[in-house]
Amino acid sequence: MIINKFILLFLLVLPLAIACSDDDDPTGPSTDVIEGDVSLSTQAEVNSFAGAYITGSLTITGSDIVDLTPLSTLDSLGGDLVVTVNPALTNLNGLSNITSLGGDLQVTITHSQILMV
Repeated sequence: MIINKFILLFLLVLPLAIACSDDDDPTGPSTDVIEGDVSLSTQAEVNSFAGAYITGSLTITGSDIVDLTPLSTLDSLGGDLVVTVNPALTNLNGLSNITSLGGDLQVTITHSQILMV
């Protein structure tokens, strides 16, 4: 009888232990976590970005950057988000999935830019 209760308890607890594994932790080991600061200065670098969480800051600066939609996988930053010196950039599409920012937000536009958010 005691063994049956132990087996039942084990079968109830096992799914909880699996569901609470480190794979769901944004600060735990994952291919979606990028350690440190990230600087993107070309459209090619933006296009090749793959990550959901940056532990540091993200700086986006470059004269040929026109599209931020490849950054739509990003949902949180541990540091600042800086978007500056991007004369061809007309919108911030691609950054809308960021739900957590651990630092400051800095967006600088030139007098000739019309930025659509």
